[in-house]
Amino acid sequence: MKSDSLERIRKFIIQKGFCQVADVMKKFDYTESTVRCYFGKAGVLSSINFKGKYYVIADNCKFDDNGFLFFDDIAFYEGGSLKSAICRLIEDSPAGLGARELDKFLKTTTHSQLPGYFRAGLLTRKPASCRAGNAYIYFSSDKQKSKAQQELCFTPVPEVVEEPESIEDEELTDVIDVLLTMVSHPGFTAKGVSISLKRRGKGVSRALIDRIFDKYLPVKKKS
Repeated sequence: MKSDSLERIRKFIIQKGFCQVADVMKKFDYTESTVRCYFGKAGVLSSINFKGKYYVIADNCKFDDNGFLFFDDIAFYEGGSLKSAICRLIEDSPAGLGARELDKFLKTTTHSQLPGYFRAGLLTRKPASCRAGNAYIYFSSDKQKSKAQQELCFTPVPEVVEEPESIEDEELTDVIDVLLTMVSHPGFTAKGVSISLKRRGKGVSRALIDRIFDKYLPVKKKS
């Protein structure tokens, strides 16, 4: 194998960013077997999606902190395989991951591979009762880490109820006008109250009316 040919292929791929076997065949008039032979020596890395048909020069890549590199939807992982990428993401996740979440990040389908990794002991899993769109949530194979991930995954997140903004003293006159309108017309929405006040020459802002509805009638439709 000629070293100058190998170097030309490396430079060609680096200039393109990524390539397919057919690109190199066309550029240098090589057969597929010859190109693949050169690839084995050139340090190429195949994509973890699109059936591995795209290639980059691994030692020329700038992977992110998690070891991934994306060219739009084409994904590469410094660890090489899709299996390694999936296991890495799940191991590093604070609360496990499901197929839907993995698919979105990796830009490929993972649901057919995950059960096999589970059966092989590479991952643990639980039914996805808390994460819509997933059949299972997958966790680390390490018992202690898996337990911590599951606790975070299945612990209900308390609902945060936002308190309506308080009414300032200088707004009291407008507040009284709004409340009197609401008493006189109990069926009015915030929009109806706003229209009524404008017709009577009251310059009450819609924002204040909405705040009053939030404070006194939080379940009443405001539109």
